[in-house]
Formats: sequence, structure tokens, C-alpha cells
Amino acid sequence: MAGMTVTPAPMAVTDMGNGGNNAVTASYVNSFRISAVADRLAMHVRATPKSNAFEFFNLCLSLARGIDYSVANQEVPGGVQYLPRLLKQVTSIIRYGCQV
Repeated sequence: MAGMTVTPAPMAVTDMGNGGNNAVTASYVNSFRISAVADRLAMHVRATPKSNAFEFFNLCLSLARGIDYSVANQEVPGGVQYLPRLLKQVTSIIRYGCQV
């Protein structure tokens, strides 16, 4: 088989504070993804020992895709105020192999 496919499990949805409308939108999922990826990247940036380079690379790609989706749809996801500093640290690690 050329690639592995994964069928997502049904998601249990609770009231998300949107007046009982429990529809999960692509924008909500993207905002959640950006937040989760940024948190995981922050753990890589703070890690003293060498972290997993493959995971670091995939997290960078996932964050780029999430940002691209938000820009294309003219949205501002939650938690974007933390991205500039995180991206500065990530690019420093990529360029110089050190942390800022």
C-alpha cells in the first residue's frame, strides 16, 4: 500500500459557547490546530536536549498550513499574539541551531 489512510473517529461536540449551535466549523478546527501546534512547538523550543527533528519539521509545516488557511479566509485565530515570538525562536533554531 502506497500510503496509510486514517478514518477519523466521530467527534463528541459540546456547547462551545455559540448559543447551542454545535456545528464544528473548519475555522474553529483550524484555530484549535494552530493553538495545539504552537504549544507543541513551544515545548520543542524550550527543550534543552535535542528534540525530535522530524516532529519539529512536521509541526512547522502544520503551523504554516494553519496560518495559510487563516490568511486565505481572512480570519484571525485565537492565540496569534504569541506567534511572533515563537516564530522568531523557531527560525533562530533553524538558522543557527541555537535558542534566543
